[in-house]
Amino acid sequence: MDQPLTFSQLARIAPLDEKTKAQVLNQEAGLSKTQKYEISKLCWDLLSAVFIAKVDQKKEEMLREMAEQGAEYEPEDFQHIEDEIIADLLIKIDGVK
Repeated sequence: MDQPLTFSQLARIAPLDEKTKAQVLNQEAGLSKTQKYEISKLCWDLLSAVFIAKVDQKKEEMLREMAEQGAEYEPEDFQHIEDEIIADLLIKIDGVK
């Protein structure tokens, strides 16, 4: 079974600016459990927000293609968007393990 993400792995994949990411990683040893929890929660919240934004963006693109170019999509095509974005995130996670 795969191991859960460590704090530093989560910080590396979270959509933080490089300065903040480096600061978090450099100060990890001195952070309290509460601070690590709060930072981890923020990282997951940011990842979730990016996921939702990417799903919404892709759906909007597909709808625009349907309206402007006559593209045809099946309902399943819209359902697969989340799967594709999750797959991309899993690749990113595997890259830090």
